[in-house]
Amino acid sequence: KKYEVTFAEDKVDLWRQDGRTTTHTEVIVSPEGNVELRRISLTNQSSEAREYEVTSYLETVLAKPADDAAHPAFSNLFVQTEFVPREGALLATRRRRSQEEKQVWGFHVVVTEGEVVGSVQYETDRSRFLGRGRGPADAFVVRENRPLSNTVGAVLDPIFSLRQALRIPPGETMRVLFATGVADSREEALRLADKYHDIHIFARENELAWTKSQVQLRYLNISTDGAHTFQRLAGRILFSDPSLRPRSHSLALNRKTQ
Repeated sequence: KKYEVTFAEDKVDLWRQDGRTTTHTEVIVSPEGNVELRRISLTNQSSEAREYEVTSYLETVLAKPADDAAHPAFSNLFVQTEFVPREGALLATRRRRSQEEKQVWGFHVVVTEGEVVGSVQYETDRSRFLGRGRGPADAFVVRENRPLSNTVGAVLDPIFSLRQALRIPPGETMRVLFATGVADSREEALRLADKYHDIHIFARENELAWTKSQVQLRYLNISTDGAHTFQRLAGRILFSDPSLRPRSHSLALNRKTQ
């Protein structure tokens, strides 16, 4: 088994080798809107056709991080989900608690290149997907090889999960594209889901992301290595880093106020 990750200004590449299967995941953020794209390329290096299942998972919040951290269970009660078969997409919205609260919609769509096996499965209930006492690394539906329940509606703990089964001939590569984003209305979410329900859209968005990154580097007059340094510094400023915290015995020696 091999695993490698490359971070660039325009995208992230993840390479993984499991036996006779090579997985290449490319992650970009669309320069045109609030959309993240993940293209997964699966290569069957065996001498016979094989079937694969590709399953996505993300927790649907649709709220500010501070609001979710303060009352996650209460916050989740206001999220409602639905599935749009024509686009192979899940939609979610947060029911507004007042007229002043801004409406927000999220979408998650999958599209596949090549021969698929069966229809798209979906899940929006976290407890059904993970099971009791489990996490994403050992999710119940994955470990027990269970189908997704195709549950939507006002679930207690919402997620986005889509699954597509593929049949890949020997020596061939197939690609699966997941797109996730937010919009201000259901109509806009459906429009974006339709736009990104196209396996070829990734190539265009990838080129735009690369062009934008080059323009930014040239405008700031910095190199790629310099940009990585600034990003590491910014991460230390914006997010708390436990590695910078002194050890407990050092903190215990303090005789002054915080």
